[in-house]
Amino acid sequence: MKCSLQYVGSTITKFRLRFNNHKSRIKRNEMLGQAEKEADDLLYRHFCSEGHCGLSDVRIQLIDRVNGEEQLLEKEGQWAYKLKTLDPNGLNDNDFLFVQNRRSRLK
Repeated sequence: MKCSLQYVGSTITKFRLRFNNHKSRIKRNEMLGQAEKEADDLLYRHFCSEGHCGLSDVRIQLIDRVNGEEQLLEKEGQWAYKLKTLDPNGLNDNDFLFVQNRRSRLK
């Protein structure tokens, strides 16, 4: 049975560069020792875990475009909640609302 956990990510760089970075991290994770794998990010551990074939399991869907870094972070959080990609239901392991609320409190 194939797993279909989702992940929402954002980038201010070109998509191709961002995806190349993800591919490198997945390939690197495949070569790490067990202790190092466990310390790596949830996203990379997932694609190298039992039952997965690394990069061949990755599917990409571009879903939105915004102007400005602040709007980018807000949209990323909105999509993560809408698509239910937060751990344990998905591969995002941070709480976007906490980050947004903390940023607004610091202003």
